[in-house]
Amino acid sequence: HYDILDVDESINLTSHTIDWTHCNSIDIDSDGNVIISTRNFNEVTKISRQTGDIIWRLGGERNQFQFINDNRGFGRQHDARVLSNGNLALFDNGHLLIPQYSSYVEYDIDEQNFTATLIRRYSRNGTIYSPSRGGVQELSNGNILISWDDIQNPLVSEISPEDSTVYEVRYDNYVHQYRAYKFPWKTNLFSPQYDSLDFGIVTVGNSSSIDVKIYNRRDVSVIINEVFNKDSSFYVNGNLPINIPPHDFVEATIVFEPVENGSFTDKINFRFVTDTLLIARQVFVEGTTHLVTMEDGINEIFYYSLSQNYPNPFNPTTNIEFQISDFGFVSLKVYDILGNEITTLVSEEKPAGEYMVEFSAIGGDVFNLTSGIYFYQLRVYPAGSRAGNFIQTKKMSLIK
Repeated sequence: HYDILDVDESINLTSHTIDWTHCNSIDIDSDGNVIISTRNFNEVTKISRQTGDIIWRLGGERNQFQFINDNRGFGRQHDARVLSNGNLALFDNGHLLIPQYSSYVEYDIDEQNFTATLIRRYSRNGTIYSPSRGGVQELSNGNILISWDDIQNPLVSEISPEDSTVYEVRYDNYVHQYRAYKFPWKTNLFSPQYDSLDFGIVTVGNSSSIDVKIYNRRDVSVIINEVFNKDSSFYVNGNLPINIPPHDFVEATIVFEPVENGSFTDKINFRFVTDTLLIARQVFVEGTTHLVTMEDGINEIFYYSLSQNYPNPFNPTTNIEFQISDFGFVSLKVYDILGNEITTLVSEEKPAGEYMVEFSAIGGDVFNLTSGIYFYQLRVYPAGSRAGNFIQTKKMSLIK
């Protein structure tokens, strides 16, 4: 077990009260044993979960390891964590080290040869010194979240494996932040009808719109007072704020209106914002434009293609566009998820060109489709043949 004399030399053992070990994190290693960070020992300790015996000690007066590629070590550290790759990460406060700065540190621990090889040290170029507190968190995407806490304006950074800054959040004024974490979270305050929308192909200068219901799950009204996205090709039509009565919904119209050729993706953020609160839900959107050449004012088609229907999901109608580069026999059919044919939309010879067909889930007395997944298939046969040189199938969703 620890000896009371193992403490850092700055700890006065004659004081009326003594903060001895000051343990600030506990983690479980891949073998099931315990990793403990003891700040006032400048030490990370591995302890047997079965016997309570010390397996090894890293740093401090009783250090058992040879540090490789690291002549600094760590001082008064916090939040020692075992990463998914087996390495040991910690927040080095840098207290009593020269020069004094704080950093994220990662070591490859060799328990057989008792070496600790420095893999990574990130310090924001030595610009921050947090004498106490602090934390590190490995995120599911491989990035690292670092909380720099004992500074005038506490800071949270997310960095990539290449040490580039993904984002930073800084307080305007001092607050007592001990440690920050990041976790996936989805509000149940309100929710959009769809998580994602595919507008399919829209020609430049035209637009396509989809109505999305936003549901209020609460017993009181919800006000959507901000809508935010980055790409101007997508926008929400209408005025703010949007007031949603209790257990009711309103419809918001999302528009895709491209001004240049290309493929576009974005996230529409519906927000409820106050001075102390920001709650948002996102709808992922995508769309693309035709890519054709112009010669003598005529669109020249060079290839066959079947576009994603739009809107998708749909209710009850949707548009299906396709283009063919040669004269031929064209077949466009809709199938259910079991492969049963529902209807034929096109069955005739057509010249090269671009075409659009509207499909309705309500087929008069013939069919009335229920919500679900359906498929549409385009077959193109060159003139004088039924062998077929182009076949493409796409999926669409009907939501009632």
